[in-house]
Amino acid sequence: MTDIDDQKHVAHTLGCFDIVAEALSAAARQTLEDLMATRIREYQSDLVRKFVSQGRVEGRELGLEEGLEQGLEQGRGEGRTEGRIEGRIEGRAEGRAEGEARSLLTVLDARGIEVPADARDRITSCTDIVQLERWIRLATTATSVEDLFA
Repeated sequence: MTDIDDQKHVAHTLGCFDIVAEALSAAARQTLEDLMATRIREYQSDLVRKFVSQGRVEGRELGLEEGLEQGLEQGRGEGRTEGRIEGRIEGRAEGRAEGEARSLLTVLDARGIEVPADARDRITSCTDIVQLERWIRLATTATSVEDLFA
């Protein structure tokens, strides 16, 4: 039997059920509907079992796809939030390190200490705030840039 034949068979079965249900009295129809809604029973027809099984598989696949998409979207949102927070933290740390490096170079300049290019690169590329603060303290009494790195 092809999928089209199966679909026609299901439509025919539902049509038959509809005809039978309409032929029953209101009380009998209600009893039948209550039984169908509350009773769990093994289906007798191979065709019905096939469609129920196929429906479960399709339902699981659809549920998995929807759940995956929702999970990915939630994860993307959380990732964006975490990324923004990490970016701000890193940006502040980098900004602070750059400020400390500028302060160090300003102290050395104010004291008339020449800073060669290699020492300037070492100072401006340093991201360790503790190290930069240590160099600033040393710069207040240093006589040359080499005193910082000794």
